[in-house]
Amino acid sequence: MTFHYETAARLTDYTPTEEDRRSLEEWFARYDADSARGDVAALADAARFPLNLVTDDSAGDAWCGRWDRAEFTDTMTGVMGDAGGEPGEMSFASERTPVFLGPALAVVFSRSTMTAGGESRELVYADVLVRSNGRWAFQTMIQQGWGDMLKDAGPGASPPRRPGHRPGHRAGHDGRVSSTAGRRRWCTIGVCGLKSTTSRRTSPSRRRPCRSGWPRRCPPGPGPGAAG
Repeated sequence: MTFHYETAARLTDYTPTEEDRRSLEEWFARYDADSARGDVAALADAARFPLNLVTDDSAGDAWCGRWDRAEFTDTMTGVMGDAGGEPGEMSFASERTPVFLGPALAVVFSRSTMTAGGESRELVYADVLVRSNGRWAFQTMIQQGWGDMLKDAGPGASPPRRPGHRPGHRAGHDGRVSSTAGRRRWCTIGVCGLKSTTSRRTSPSRRRPCRSGWPRRCPPGPGPGAAG
């Protein structure tokens, strides 16, 4: 994991201390490790609820919402299961640019490559982290492309519970459900409803484009690491 501080130093009047940097880097190291294990409870422990969500939709309109702990846990259980591979098989290679606004506030921009189930995906996202009593927690997640799914969910911003939906499974937009054990999966954003044309280990270039207008496969999940 690589951290870049040069750009951030030009944006604010606050210069982070060595302890500021060390504590934040250690927090992300723990978060990536918890994500790789699929430990959703530990990921929830790293958050400050209610958790703010900021994203956009396929029309280019912004969307904002909030999750409580139960909504985060339910959603991330499905996201982690849909990532492909068993817990412990995921890994992350990340580059992060933290912008410290002060000793207790930081905005962190991340570019992370998640590898799971023999497939690699690049994630680009940002988080707002806050520190209280010496402990960092993420309080706002920012990532492109989740507005269609979250708007369909309605109040509370948690993806809808369709018949047959349970943690570890992701429902398509028409209500059909796919398991990570299967060879075909629905678009993970839940908008286009298309299956991959082949198994999840096939090169992404051979998959159909997302019907929602994305030029690439839909992202596997919001939040740090992908959580990662």
